[in-house]
Amino acid sequence: MSDRLLQVNSLIAQSLGEIFNESLELPTNLLATISRVETSADLKTANVYISVLPFAMTTEALSHIIRQRKFIQRELGRKIKLKFTPVITYKPDDTEERVSHINRIIDEANAS
Repeated sequence: MSDRLLQVNSLIAQSLGEIFNESLELPTNLLATISRVETSADLKTANVYISVLPFAMTTEALSHIIRQRKFIQRELGRKIKLKFTPVITYKPDDTEERVSHINRIIDEANAS
């Protein structure tokens, strides 16, 4: 992956984090964070992976974010200065949940 693409990914993640923090009203009792961004080589599309705590509210949080995607897209276009503002696709990041599951299995194995 090129340095430029890494910089764009970082810029998008930072800008979306600011938008989520300042302007997006998520349901109470949940925390949604941007875990990573993968932008296409032509910079026209990007996959944004969202990590949600508690895990059980992932679907609710993502549907809330997707309902507000036009607002988020517009705000992102105002924050970043690129020829094209990438069209964002939001996806759940279940890395933390998988880590928890693996840790439980290890703990159970050690307890036996």
